[in-house]
Amino acid sequence: MISPTILFTSVVASIASFKIFDSVNVMTQGGPVDSTNTLVYYIYSFAFRYGKPGMACAAGVVLLVLVCIMCSLVWERKKYIISKGREDNMEESTSSIVIRKTGHILNVCLKLCIIVVIAFPFYWMVSTSLKDYTEALQFPPTLFPKTVHWENYTHVFEIVPIGLYFRNSVVVSLLVLVLQYLII
Repeated sequence: MISPTILFTSVVASIASFKIFDSVNVMTQGGPVDSTNTLVYYIYSFAFRYGKPGMACAAGVVLLVLVCIMCSLVWERKKYIISKGREDNMEESTSSIVIRKTGHILNVCLKLCIIVVIAFPFYWMVSTSLKDYTEALQFPPTLFPKTVHWENYTHVFEIVPIGLYFRNSVVVSLLVLVLQYLII
């Protein structure tokens, strides 16, 4: 009964610990020789230290994909079947059907608006990762890149030791989880 709760808190805590930035920034700034650098600190460095927002957004997309893969692997290990056994044998009047359908349409419209609001930052990150430096910083900003620049992604995989940074992030995440469960 409590294992779904533990699974959920483990996933949420590991995602939260992947966002570690302040400890790395204050204590080591990624050094010595990138041994404590994490993906989030790398994203910060390229966005604000080196002024390369396209590469930072590309690294953000890579981090998003890695965290989604990690979460899907965790969820695949624990499959729970939730059954909805609801049977309504009562007849409804025409007015109640109209009210129910109107409520359903409003509910769907509200959910679509919420999805757009939530998904827009992800779209903006992907869009910016496909822009060059001047287009990423121009004002007013553009929603779509004029020309697609895939080299931001190739630079991320060529320049950055993604494996090392991901391993550092996983180690920090696991340590945070273990310490949280020991304290609780």
